[in-house]
Amino acid sequence: MPVYMCRWVNGDVSFVSAPSKEGAVALLDEVANAEGCPLFVVKDFMVHLRLKDEGKLELEEIGEETYHQIMEKAYPVLGSLPLGLEGTPDDAVKAAVETERNRVQLRPAPEPATEVGRQLKKELDIPTVEIDRIVGVAAKEVLKKHKPKGKPN
Repeated sequence: MPVYMCRWVNGDVSFVSAPSKEGAVALLDEVANAEGCPLFVVKDFMVHLRLKDEGKLELEEIGEETYHQIMEKAYPVLGSLPLGLEGTPDDAVKAAVETERNRVQLRPAPEPATEVGRQLKKELDIPTVEIDRIVGVAAKEVLKKHKPKGKPN
């Protein structure tokens, strides 16, 4: 199953393993609605988490290939600094970070397939793929309970 990287408009990144981009958007809804955010498949994903004495996990290391993919796809301005982050003047790093935080804009999200879905979309910040799934499940339940009058044609 592929690992997807979501580049949020505020500059953050999230990673999720999902069978498809739609599945990734659905899982990322735990963080926020990822519709319209760039999603990239990450190959050779590796992170190392350290268990702290307090029982919490701390990011210890990001794999070298993973790091290169993050910089190339999510932070190209920051990744293009001449010396990398170490040895680069603080002002250049700060300017690159500011540019990265403002660089990505949301793409328009697809509209839900039904009028009920479009109304839900206005009221709730839920990805369209989830709205369409929920409306579909509800419609199937209604149809199961529906008893038509008369003989079928």
